Amino acid sequence: MEECQRNIDNTVSTGKEDQEKIDYWKACIIQCQGLITYAHRMAEEAECQAASCTDEKRKKELLAIAENCRVVPEKPPQTFWQAHQMVWFAHVYFQIEVCTTACGFGRFDQYMWPYYKKDVIDEKNITQDEALEMLECFYLKACEVYEVRDKWYATSFAGYPMWEILVVGGQTPDGKDATNELSYLCLEAANQLKTTQPVMAVRTWEDTPEELIRKGCKMIQEGQANPGFFNDYAAMKMTLGKGCTIEEARDWTIVGCIQPGPGGGSTDGSPDAGYVNMGKMIEFVLHNGVDPRTGKLMGLQTGDPREIKNIEEFKDALKKQILYHYKLVTTGYNIMQGIHMLCYPVIFASMVTKGCVESGKSVQQGGAKYSTAGLFITGAANMADSIAAIEKCVYEDKDITMDELIDALDHNFEGQERMRQLLLNKPEKFGNDEAHVDGIYREMMHFIADEVQQWPDARGGHYSFNVHSQTVNVSHGAVCGATPDGRLSGEPFCDNAIILNHLFLNGRDVFLRIPAICICADSSQSELRLPLLQVVSSNKYFSVGVQSPTEINAPRGCAVILKRRCQLALTRITHQVSHVFDLNYVRVCVGISIAEMQEKCGW
Repeated sequence: MEECQRNIDNTVSTGKEDQEKIDYWKACIIQCQGLITYAHRMAEEAECQAASCTDEKRKKELLAIAENCRVVPEKPPQTFWQAHQMVWFAHVYFQIEVCTTACGFGRFDQYMWPYYKKDVIDEKNITQDEALEMLECFYLKACEVYEVRDKWYATSFAGYPMWEILVVGGQTPDGKDATNELSYLCLEAANQLKTTQPVMAVRTWEDTPEELIRKGCKMIQEGQANPGFFNDYAAMKMTLGKGCTIEEARDWTIVGCIQPGPGGGSTDGSPDAGYVNMGKMIEFVLHNGVDPRTGKLMGLQTGDPREIKNIEEFKDALKKQILYHYKLVTTGYNIMQGIHMLCYPVIFASMVTKGCVESGKSVQQGGAKYSTAGLFITGAANMADSIAAIEKCVYEDKDITMDELIDALDHNFEGQERMRQLLLNKPEKFGNDEAHVDGIYREMMHFIADEVQQWPDARGGHYSFNVHSQTVNVSHGAVCGATPDGRLSGEPFCDNAIILNHLFLNGRDVFLRIPAICICADSSQSELRLPLLQVVSSNKYFSVGVQSPTEINAPRGCAVILKRRCQLALTRITHQVSHVFDLNYVRVCVGISIAEMQEKCGW
């Protein structure tokens, strides 16, 4: 409030722009006063309940709650308990201001550490068990935040996730390991409660303690599908691409559901602009922009598909179709943001985002230090498989004509099961370490990313491309007809559409990808036992192996790739939320260098 008032006092309104800044700062002050009033009302309620409480222990708790609510958020917190209360007030106020999802708690073990250290370690005002109880109460409160969704949303985001993500581990801004005693306690609270919120995220790098990884792996092994592991080096690379400093990149946190963003509250939260359905893009190319389900012209007219001479021309038409629809998404998003800027600015969310108070602008006006907006994709793996099928069966081997293919797709392969099996089984499939089809996938993803990430968004930043679909693959598959990869009309798209990043285990590089796993280690044996690692694919969680990181054995400088039998097992999981798949001990063969592996996988 003081900063805003100083800004008002130091600004002489000479026009519309100056007055808008003054109005913004005044709105911030009003929001602060409102939150303080809200906290004092909570204090009054706690005092009222304490007055009639006959249980002395509970009465003492209620009076302590009242005292905490009189301190925060009006004044800085002084205790671990007050710090919890401060975070909770901010979290609740986000939800009061605007109905939102993916409002996470950031690097909780970092900003809460000074209060924990003071109360538990230095002054011993509370015990570790008492601190754990506070954490668990906090987690239970997080489960109270919920949104009622419509049928489409419930299908597209199965399990009604709120993505209240709490991050532990990683690095400090100066490049040291950030793991502390509270990091373990945060995991332990989640381990004991086993609630759906908050979602735990463990940042890993080469100096991450093995004990922290083991603790997270044990939770997954027990079937919790929690926490997720996130690689610092890959996330930092993505974050640096948004223009931040190396210190801000080391301090990265998760915004949205899994997207890395600059740390320290400097990003606007990466709102999602929308998804583009790759199965539908193929349909539009095969019907010259017409939706075969409705008969309406809904896509770009790329020409008669029967006149396309080769797979390169087909891909060119598909690329044009894809960019056309991403342009439609961004046009709508930019219009919406302009309306929000004028009619519904988020004042509190802006006030706690770096850059907004300094500039006198809300996040919708581009006030955040860093702004991004996410563009998403569904059916990417099906698209790669469809391209490979058309290339092999239509253009190369000429098993079928384009006209025959289109007719079969329009009739959902009715009476054409032999053709469907041909399309299913003859071409290579993405995710089986087949260089050609994996290369098709990589080519299309790189093309989209290189194009859309150059586009400016309405908030003064740029769009980012995100290859993950949650369970939108179900709802998008439902409105798409049969596809050339052999998928039937209405079936969900494959959700294995992303290559995950490598994880460092006590100095060893563990390259984890769907569906192949590559390992670099430092001893001399030719057979391996994999540690329990979490593979996150949309809303599904797969556990691979059960052994500790110390039992990984392979010559340094070599990589290990799972054989197809195991890969197929990973890719053929039914659409179930939080499904845990245990391969137990997986034996694999050594025989490819890291350089070869990186070239093969496009890393």
